[in-house]
Amino acid sequence: MNWIIYFLIFLAICIVWFVITRIWVNGIDLIISAFKKIFGLNKNNNAESWHTLEDIRDKNKKIK
Repeated sequence: MNWIIYFLIFLAICIVWFVITRIWVNGIDLIISAFKKIFGLNKNNNAESWHTLEDIRDKNKKIK
């Protein structure tokens, strides 16, 4: 019975550790993205250069 209690305590500590590290990483990411917005470093979004498969097929049909 003691091993089950030890295992549950260990599991609880692991879950709490995971949550704390996720909050820490998300906080650092938030700070970095805020600095990028403040200094205007995120202006080079390449989302416009992405093409769907349909776009590529249409483009190839126009070429042929």
